[in-house]
Amino acid sequence: MHGQKSSLSSIFSPIRACENRVRFDPPHLGGSKADRLFGGQTTAQVAQAVKLLNPECCVHTIKVNFVAPGNITTSLTIDLDRVPETQFVHGHVFQDKREIATCKVRYGGVDDLLDAPVYQMENVRSPLSYATLEELLRTTEERHPWRLLTLLVKNGFFEMRPVDGDHILSVPMDRKALQVWCRISEACRGDEAFAKADGVSIVLMISDYLVAIPAHINLLQYHQEHEFGIGASLNHMVTFHEVSNLDPAGWYLYQANCAVHSYNRYIIDAQIFDTRGRCVLSSVQEGYLRRILESQLSVNRVDVLYFTNKKSSDRMGTARSQICEEKAQTSLRIA
Repeated sequence: MHGQKSSLSSIFSPIRACENRVRFDPPHLGGSKADRLFGGQTTAQVAQAVKLLNPECCVHTIKVNFVAPGNITTSLTIDLDRVPETQFVHGHVFQDKREIATCKVRYGGVDDLLDAPVYQMENVRSPLSYATLEELLRTTEERHPWRLLTLLVKNGFFEMRPVDGDHILSVPMDRKALQVWCRISEACRGDEAFAKADGVSIVLMISDYLVAIPAHINLLQYHQEHEFGIGASLNHMVTFHEVSNLDPAGWYLYQANCAVHSYNRYIIDAQIFDTRGRCVLSSVQEGYLRRILESQLSVNRVDVLYFTNKKSSDRMGTARSQICEEKAQTSLRIA
């Protein structure tokens, strides 16, 4: 966790500074760059701030616009203003008097949630029957063309188990949804601040953590992965469908598609399911990928050998089978 002693405390220890202001003290969680604030944390902090000021209500929808990068070492304040006679609040997120995000939140009672989504969880196996992303990267013979997967593992916030490892480690032959089982990592669960954690904040963080992967998969299909580096989110909108009995230490299935991708900008449609098959939330997120300059391509370009022949795929499949040999293979029972 970038060497931070207790970064989860910056999410689950909000401080009411005045009537409509909530402060979160560092250290914060880093994102794709270790010294840059993780956008999923900011979204979770907005939800925490609304809950602190309106303890009897729950968040229905939340939209965050990221207008400037934040850092992990400065206190973060959120100013919330309720729209009179409504259940909407507008907010502004600051660090050192510099605005880094704006937000809009609708809140209310649990009975008013949009709890009948059309999203259906596919018939996938239980989480532990799949290899972790860390194991998949370790058993991949070819060098992977983009650093994002390695950074996600290195950050150590979540344990990630892709339903189809080939879909993200090789050139995909179709446009099916990305599916990854996630839960908060063992290291984070051991953080003393985790005792205050709630499931709503955890799934908000998951919704932002893997968001760039479907965009990178698109680049793999067009063999343009070497032209773009790691980017960031521009805005993030989440609609909750279930908030009851969300286990902060539980497994959640992140499912996402990227059907809109223009140059270095993209839109991700995603859903998160719990182990009972409930669609907890749906989200729409816009992001961008950093363009690598032409002068850098000759130095940074990676010559990639893809899994395009059966022999290579068989070698990879054998390695993964050894990893999963002793893991549970039972199908997930959908309630």
